[in-house]
Amino acid sequence: DSAPSRPAKRPRTEAHETKLMAGWQAVLERTRKHPHYALEYTRRLESEGRAWRRPAPGTKGKLVLGLDCEMVYAKDDNNALARASLVSFSGQLYNAYVYRDKESVLDYRTSVSGIEAHHLTKENGALPFEVVQSQVLAMISPETILVGHALQNDLKALRINHAKVIDTALLFKVQGKTDWQKHKLRSLVSLMRPKIPTLEPFTADTPHDSRQDADWALKLALYEASIYPKSTTPLKLQTFPKKIFLMEIPKGTTRQEVQSLFRGGVVSEIVYQLQSDIKAWHGRATVQFASQADRDAAIAALARFACVHAGPFRDWSTRRDVPKMQSELEAYFSRYGRVAGCRVMGLRG
Repeated sequence: DSAPSRPAKRPRTEAHETKLMAGWQAVLERTRKHPHYALEYTRRLESEGRAWRRPAPGTKGKLVLGLDCEMVYAKDDNNALARASLVSFSGQLYNAYVYRDKESVLDYRTSVSGIEAHHLTKENGALPFEVVQSQVLAMISPETILVGHALQNDLKALRINHAKVIDTALLFKVQGKTDWQKHKLRSLVSLMRPKIPTLEPFTADTPHDSRQDADWALKLALYEASIYPKSTTPLKLQTFPKKIFLMEIPKGTTRQEVQSLFRGGVVSEIVYQLQSDIKAWHGRATVQFASQADRDAAIAALARFACVHAGPFRDWSTRRDVPKMQSELEAYFSRYGRVAGCRVMGLRG
């Protein structure tokens, strides 16, 4: 008699799929158990999210999709949807721009979003918000797992209420830091590429690409699901020992004026953005040095110029008396010298 055929491949495949499904469920739970999940998802979806649209029962959607959006500063919304991208494991599934007339947009945030005026015109195929929202919902079922980085911002921009989410900003811990500290998406790409070679590299200081960001988040989450029951250990925060990052540069400041403060470094172009909390334009730039020693020497030479970011302060989480909060900060830091200005940022709710 001939030997019976060995049905080894199929059971192995089924076992792999079962293990991967368990991994996806575990990564979902890791997102939900993060201390920030209740604030950034549960409370938001139960409050303002109650008026948002939900995926319809019976919709045929894929098991897992990556989602990312780009936003612009519009007159009626300082984070108005401008582009939405959905990706699956086989590639781009959906990509669309939202129509907005030039008069309604105060800041395209091109240096970050990559969005320019021509992207949002009807002539170039931009669609009404309601159409984009409906088309995205048509690809999502109530059981679809949406993956993204700080995904709560994308759901808000789309005004979509969806509970099954994996947020890569909540998955990867920062070594030696509390849960308040999170990795940026591009930092995760740099840190995880040795383990996930399919993560496409990027060029520093280039604008975001929602399709690329969605793909990165999806691959990062897939890796975590595939190594279950293990998980990635906390990662060191990415550092830039040869750079100085400048923020809150007053509008009208020239590159030459900033360069005069850092003769040992090279100042990048100043990029201005409209700040939603103060309704004013502030610039950002970087200063590149040949070595860390040169950077440290430049910082030491700027003893009279310092911008201090303090917090978060847990006992301030429910306070809204901003003038008094600013006065308290000014009084504290005045012990170390003259305070030119003080601003309370990042109030929630």
